[in-house]
Amino acid sequence: MSKAITTLIFAILIISLALTACGPTGTEQVPGPGTEPSVSAVTPSQPSGAGSITQVTRLDPATAETEDTLRVAQYIYEGLTYLEGSQAMPLLATEWSVSENGLEYTFILRQGVSFHDGTPFNADAVIVNFNRWFDPENPLHGSATFIGWEEYFLAFKGEVDDNGRPLSFFDGVEKINDYTVLFHLNRAEPNFINLLASPYFAFASPSMLTDAGADYGSSMGKVAGTGPYTVETWTDTGITLAPNVIFWGEVPENSLEFQFK
Repeated sequence: MSKAITTLIFAILIISLALTACGPTGTEQVPGPGTEPSVSAVTPSQPSGAGSITQVTRLDPATAETEDTLRVAQYIYEGLTYLEGSQAMPLLATEWSVSENGLEYTFILRQGVSFHDGTPFNADAVIVNFNRWFDPENPLHGSATFIGWEEYFLAFKGEVDDNGRPLSFFDGVEKINDYTVLFHLNRAEPNFINLLASPYFAFASPSMLTDAGADYGSSMGKVAGTGPYTVETWTDTGITLAPNVIFWGEVPENSLEFQFK
């Protein structure tokens, strides 16, 4: 990946989360299944996330309920893909293939990537995160509300309709080797790769998720993604992000400051 593309990746700003089908309750809007998450790129010289935002109580994109939370989290976390216009582009996945029936997606993962706490990013990390999001019985799922998963993927593991058919098209993910994962769907979802570009599906360190427990993502706990910035300070008045010196791409030069309104 070129230097320009790498620079563009961490400058992605979530401008809006468009909804074309049905929306969740509350003020947050996210695309439903089959739609494309809406992202816009800004120039790296003008980090759009810095500035005044509503107070953030938890920096965990999987459980984010406000757009401002996602605005900060985008600099800390990364997912398998990101969107350039309506086209899914490689991020933590370098390439992928789809079976003829559209029910199996094989992803090759980027090597040489570490979470902020030093935990390696690999197939195990992908599986830990997806199982956390999908399975309510998973110990890491906890009692949080995974609004993004429910809206994009429709339901959680074990939820079925009146005929016993799974409500979610997602069926699970398995490890092929350390840097290859295979996703299983129970029915075709043509926009699956684009859905993975949503900021809700960016990865947290499995080690940190386990160690911090229910405090993960809070100012009292820990935060660890693979993105170009780490949390430097988090107070009642704002959050400061510092460059991630072990970032796999181009390390940013300056810190970012977010002041709470």
